[in-house]
Amino acid sequence: MKKEILFFLCFISFQLSAQRILPQQWFTENNFSEVDFSDGGQHKLYGLNDMKSNVKGDYFWEKAFQEGKVYFYPQQLTIPSGETLSLDSLKGVETRVDLWNNNVEFKHGEKIKVIETSRVSNILCLNEDKSVSQFINPKEFGSENVKGFFELLGSRDGIAFLQSKEISIQKGDYNAALDVGSKEPTVNKIDHYFFWDGKVLSSIDTKKEVMSMLEALGINGKEYLKSSKNKLKQTEDYKKLAHFVFETGR
Repeated sequence: MKKEILFFLCFISFQLSAQRILPQQWFTENNFSEVDFSDGGQHKLYGLNDMKSNVKGDYFWEKAFQEGKVYFYPQQLTIPSGETLSLDSLKGVETRVDLWNNNVEFKHGEKIKVIETSRVSNILCLNEDKSVSQFINPKEFGSENVKGFFELLGSRDGIAFLQSKEISIQKGDYNAALDVGSKEPTVNKIDHYFFWDGKVLSSIDTKKEVMSMLEALGINGKEYLKSSKNKLKQTEDYKKLAHFVFETGR
C-alpha cells in the first residue's frame, strides 16, 4: 500500500525570502494524500479587480481553475464599504495564473477577480491526483524578467529545480488567394527550466547547460545523460533530473 503522507503547510510570516518559502524536503514523489485547502475565504475577494482582457486563447499556466492557497506580500486593500483590510492569504479558492496579463485570477461565483502577480509571494494548487503544485514569485530568486511564477519541481537543502512558461503569439497564416490557413493568431506556451543553488539562478534549458550544472555539483553530466536516457524535453524529465540530484546526496 502506498504510504499516505499528511503535509502541513504553515506560513507564520509573509516577509519571506526564497530560502524560507522553499520547503526543506518537498520532493516526495507527489504522493501527498491530504493538504489543508478547506474553509474558503471568497469573502476576502472584495477589493480585487474584475477581469478585463481582449486577448483570446489559452494563455494560462493551466486553463482550468484549481483549488488553492494564495499567499500575498503584506498589503492593504479597500473594500466597497470604504474600509481597508490587511491582505495576507486566501485558501479554498479556485485560482489560475494568467501569463499574458501577468495576473492571478480568482473564480468568485460568476465573476473572475484578479490581482497583479507582483502582489503574490506563492501559490499552492491542489491537483486532481491530490498532489500539490507550488508556484513562487520569481523575484524571490532575484529574477525580474520572468512573467508569472516559477513552479517548484523539486527542492532539498536550499537548492531547487524550477520551471517557468513564456507566452508567444504567432500571427494567423491565412492566405486569401488560396483561401487556406487561419486568420486567428495562435497562443504558444514555451517551457523554461532553471536551477537555484541557494544563491544563483541558472538556466538549464539545454543538455549543455544541464551538464554544466551537474559538473558544478561534482556529478558526471555526460555519464548521467547516457545512462539515464533522459531527453530533457518535458516537465517530468526535469523532475527525474531533480530526483537524481537529490538521490546522490547533493
